[in-house]
Amino acid sequence: MLTDSSDQLARRVDMNSHACTVPLPYFCQQEVQVPISGAGAQSVNLTGFRAGEVKQIVLWFTPNSSPTGAGISTPGSGNYQPLYWTQMTDVQLLYNGEVFNRFDAGSSELWNMIEDQKSPVVNALVAPVFAAATAGQTLTARYVKLDFAQVYSPFGRESTLVHGKPVLNAVCNLTFTAPAAGVLHAMYLYNASLLCSRGSSEYIF
Repeated sequence: MLTDSSDQLARRVDMNSHACTVPLPYFCQQEVQVPISGAGAQSVNLTGFRAGEVKQIVLWFTPNSSPTGAGISTPGSGNYQPLYWTQMTDVQLLYNGEVFNRFDAGSSELWNMIEDQKSPVVNALVAPVFAAATAGQTLTARYVKLDFAQVYSPFGRESTLVHGKPVLNAVCNLTFTAPAAGVLHAMYLYNASLLCSRGSSEYIF
């Protein structure tokens, strides 16, 4: 909590009725990377959570090689393609042993599109280091969103404060099928709001 106490506002009243709370889309502080040794079924315990409520976990997978060659996840390799994200299948997230998200086969793209009203697939362009990009050198970036909170329409998120799950001391186990050897990326989106009152302002995450 960051508090501006320059006016020394005394809290002698109920701040729930004398303050304005503005929801923020999310607060993201870090990205967790987990090396995956090969293709097939994988089980990973997600760690590195901080204090707060997690609204959503975003996952993407970068393989070690692509049709353009190896080294796409290594900066300076000459074939570095950080936006080459391949699809994970059979994604399931357990919170203290309880199933919170389950996407059989490759159904995560369909459910994410229904919930968020936009496709979790992005078209990108391969950018060679020592050559000009051609129209045929394109790639598709895919990601998976795992929700811990109620899903609202994109416009409702700007005016509705949505709580998540306090996962600081919880066990979050992720199982999925990796398409190849590579790196699993996980980004934690925390609940955040801006609280404004007479004489002071607070940023609460």
